[in-house]
Amino acid sequence: MPYAAMPSLEGASLRVERAIRHFDEFSSMLRSFREANKHKVIIQTHEDAPDNFMVQFDKSLVVPLALSLPVGDSIYNLRSALDYVVYELAILDSGKGQEHTQFPIVDCENNFDEQKHHLRGLHEHHIRAIEALQPYKGIEWTKTLRGISNPDKHRHLIPVQVQAPPYVFAHWSGGAGDFELALNGEAAYFKKGAFINVGFRDSKLGVFETLCLLITEVGRTIDRFKPEFNVAGPPTLPSPQP
Repeated sequence: MPYAAMPSLEGASLRVERAIRHFDEFSSMLRSFREANKHKVIIQTHEDAPDNFMVQFDKSLVVPLALSLPVGDSIYNLRSALDYVVYELAILDSGKGQEHTQFPIVDCENNFDEQKHHLRGLHEHHIRAIEALQPYKGIEWTKTLRGISNPDKHRHLIPVQVQAPPYVFAHWSGGAGDFELALNGEAAYFKKGAFINVGFRDSKLGVFETLCLLITEVGRTIDRFKPEFNVAGPPTLPSPQP
């Protein structure tokens, strides 16, 4: 039976926009978490190497479960956005809705072939476009999305240290920094809370950075297909700063 409505990627874009709203909620909660727990950041210096320091966390530093909720919601919407893309492509190509469509994410070509029933109705060039986004084609972000879409991956977030040095202030300006350290003979001021990041338990991937990446890549994926649907540009992507 022909599909009555015009196929559209609006639903997929709305899913990304919803993911961004949950991301913004997480970002706000992360800032509050850092501020509330900055006293649990322990910075140790050495007299014989004053420019070096070591950062540790107090054992009582635990990520609250509430912080994982917007993360899970954001991931769910990103995964759903990809499924929407496949569903609408099937309508575009076949002229009718198809049951049980899904965006497959697999690790080898044989598994992709086994999942092609989820791509029923798609023209071959669209199937190849979906295949090009698979982990076995070297696309890491789809593998990451699949892995952390498992609820166990984001229900138990952990505190991790930032990989790069936190904010450094060359001059004291009121509350700009809460820890003073002499670097290269000059006073530098750090925000202790900036050392705190939140990661996924198994991989210790930074949640903020990972969500930024996934939102960007899912948005780009939708954007690649939009010319075929004659739809306007992609949703506004999040800021690269927490």
